[in-house]
Amino acid sequence: MKKSLKATLLSASILALGASIAFADDNDAFTLQSGQDNTGLVLQSGVGSNVAGSSDHAITQDGDDNTLRIEQIADDIRGGRQNFVGAGSVDAVDNDYAGFLQQGDDNTATIRQDGDRNRVFQLKQIGNDNGATVSQTGSFNGVTSISQSSDGNSVSVTQTGSQNLVGRSQYRALPRSSQNETESGIYQNGGNNTLTISTVGDRNRTYVAAQNSTGFAVGNQASLEILGSDNGQTGFGTGFAAGLGMDSRFVVAGLERSVVRQTGSNGLDVTINGNDNAYGFIQTGTAGLTASVTGSDNQLAVGQNIGIGQALRDDAIVTITGSGNDVGLNQTTNSGASARVSADIDIDGSNNRLGITQTQNGNATSSLVVSLVGSGNNATSLGGFTGDAGSIFFNRTPGYLEQGGSNNTMELKVGAVGSPSDNNLFSMRQSSSNNTINGTIMGSNNQAVVSQSGGDMATFTQNGSFNNIGVRQ
Repeated sequence: MKKSLKATLLSASILALGASIAFADDNDAFTLQSGQDNTGLVLQSGVGSNVAGSSDHAITQDGDDNTLRIEQIADDIRGGRQNFVGAGSVDAVDNDYAGFLQQGDDNTATIRQDGDRNRVFQLKQIGNDNGATVSQTGSFNGVTSISQSSDGNSVSVTQTGSQNLVGRSQYRALPRSSQNETESGIYQNGGNNTLTISTVGDRNRTYVAAQNSTGFAVGNQASLEILGSDNGQTGFGTGFAAGLGMDSRFVVAGLERSVVRQTGSNGLDVTINGNDNAYGFIQTGTAGLTASVTGSDNQLAVGQNIGIGQALRDDAIVTITGSGNDVGLNQTTNSGASARVSADIDIDGSNNRLGITQTQNGNATSSLVVSLVGSGNNATSLGGFTGDAGSIFFNRTPGYLEQGGSNNTMELKVGAVGSPSDNNLFSMRQSSSNNTINGTIMGSNNQAVVSQSGGDMATFTQNGSFNNIGVRQ
């Protein structure tokens, strides 16, 4: 028989059972349910300082098919009177600090917080087919730590407002040097898990969201939806999302914050609509990334890596609509891998910057397609190349496209019929042999540099005036 709990606890931690009603502030709720088919409801309201669960007195459901809903609705009229769920002494993913714990299969946790300066500190689910949903409306709210282990779990976080956080307390700065689970954030370990983060508003931050499906037959899927401006972090720096060096470390500076990390066989869908947003993504193993960015002055840092001896595939599809955007993409296969990576980049706008490296080892191959309609892309105020493309001057400047290894293909398409594109710069490089570059440029004052090592083929067509190209083979 299903057992039901509707509870609100006052500051003295007196349990009140019965109908759902509103109470004053400074409430604490600590519940424990053991068994199957339990339901729990905690309603807290007032001017803040309500607490549902802590590291010392956790909200706990132990068993299968349990459901718990927490709603905290409060106005921060007294300054700093925030509500907490799973409030603990540290912001870490740790069993000792699981202020909200569900253990078993097919459990559901739903948290709603309305108002400002509310926080979900710790929510931990252990088992299969569990679901966690967090909805926060207001400003200065945070989701510090959500962790799930095993298969078929789902996490959905929706934040509406400004200056909200996912990962790390806004009141306590944690070290960000490590890349393991001592960081706060959202963690899913297992297969067939789903993660959705939706942000509506400005100046919101997402620090860490990680999925690891290593050793599981079915991979994970993540979705990031951003509507607003100045989200992610304050910017990665200059060029290729802080990656002018374009080596394997280029994503680290950009990804230490504003990061989705996936390990194993995973997929990621990203939609960003707004300006001045900066996000980074790391995928290790078989990976697929689809990103759509609409707006101006956005930054994306993407790193995809296939490990030693893995016969896998990485794909990246990025669509940019707007101006002044910066994209850095690094795809790498390690020694002994029999794999294939591909990137398809579509840009419609002006004054965007693009840097891509595909570094393949062993039997791996790569393909790259860049399609662009717009003017002044990678131009850096036309301070580069000139004169037979700078007499084949080659450097890692914006517009840098590189493939390492053999049997790779690269295609560049600039402009279109009825949409000529002017003043764009691209430098293309292929090392090793049996590589191919095909280029088509429609417009004027465009420049291109091609460098190939030997045994390669390059085909280039330029339609328009005052275009120039330099080729070295």
